[in-house]
Amino acid sequence: MELDILNELMTQTVSQLFVGTRQSHLKMFKNSSQLNESKNEIPLSSNRSFQGRDSIGEGQVSAGEWVSTSGRKFLEESIYRLGIDCKRYTFKDKAISLLKMEDLNKAKRMVKNELKKYDQHFVSLFYRQPEKRDKEPLRPLYLYYKKLKISITKLESCRPEEVKEPV
Repeated sequence: MELDILNELMTQTVSQLFVGTRQSHLKMFKNSSQLNESKNEIPLSSNRSFQGRDSIGEGQVSAGEWVSTSGRKFLEESIYRLGIDCKRYTFKDKAISLLKMEDLNKAKRMVKNELKKYDQHFVSLFYRQPEKRDKEPLRPLYLYYKKLKISITKLESCRPEEVKEPV
């Protein structure tokens, strides 16, 4: 008798986890790159300089169509906001190879936040994480991010090891 009651309670409790609106689920949604970061750390401006829906009615466009139009627009706006050149690999008119470690880390963090902003905007429109093909317009930004990571790794490997003093 007690097991039946306990089983019934557990069944109802578990079923309530799956009976929510999709919006309530998305509020708690995090991808693997955000597990150790708060959503508050990812800047989404309140005035939203990028509005992916400007000429597109809600629910009237497929993800592929949105990516081909608004994805490119997002890339252009991101490059402008970041002050980078993805072809010459510059950050604020300085070559990446000439930047200090602090500037490299700053640029990397800024680019990463732009990539996350795109993912979040995509999820808010289509209720799913973007797939590889959905991120294709941002390829130059991903390559730039990869170049930043390589430059940081090279700079770290050139640094002499810090000698710890015995306590």
